[in-house]
Amino acid sequence: SCFNIPLDAINCTNCNLKIRLNYQNNLSYNGTFALYDNINLITEIEEIDLPEYPYEIVTRIILFSESTSAMEDFIDDDLAQSLTAPEDRFSIFPRTLISAKDYIKALRMRKVIIGIVSNIYKQYDAIIAPTKPSTAPPSEGEFRGSVRSGYDPMGSIGNLTGLPAISVPNGFGKQDNLPTGFQIMGQPFSENLLISIAKEYQNVTKWHLEHPKKYSGG
Repeated sequence: SCFNIPLDAINCTNCNLKIRLNYQNNLSYNGTFALYDNINLITEIEEIDLPEYPYEIVTRIILFSESTSAMEDFIDDDLAQSLTAPEDRFSIFPRTLISAKDYIKALRMRKVIIGIVSNIYKQYDAIIAPTKPSTAPPSEGEFRGSVRSGYDPMGSIGNLTGLPAISVPNGFGKQDNLPTGFQIMGQPFSENLLISIAKEYQNVTKWHLEHPKKYSGG
């Protein structure tokens, strides 16, 4: 099977150098994406820029509003004070200040984002971008810091519109030797396609078999 896939250039803008190199080098094979099947087909990849839009802001407004509503009893009973992480005992309260007007506006803007993504998928099977702008966090690191991903419009779009995605490893950081990866995001109900793309990539690479030296005894 031959896949038609664009690269999201914006998602790579704020990546550190090693992430960018792993992303670009491991997606390339003589200028094309190495997606082979039994008859050795290769598909070309195009670079695209997502239209400028406040994807993350819209996602956060909806996410924070709906999570606050779902946790209304938890907040009213002041159960946040029983949480283990001190910062989590207070971080939920600013979310309660989001107005209904802003929430409804964000819902309207979500329709615009769905339209943007739908237009992209009229031309392509999936979109590829770095999974994170940094390497994977160390296991002994502080949890809240480990889940911060920086500027990530792809992640915001996926969360906002419910699109499926899969992440595959594509190398290691130069300084910390921790894994890097790229994500493949598809249309609704395209999980089988995404798995097929990831499988084809892993058929011609070995990153999914490698481990950081610190954890592999190397």
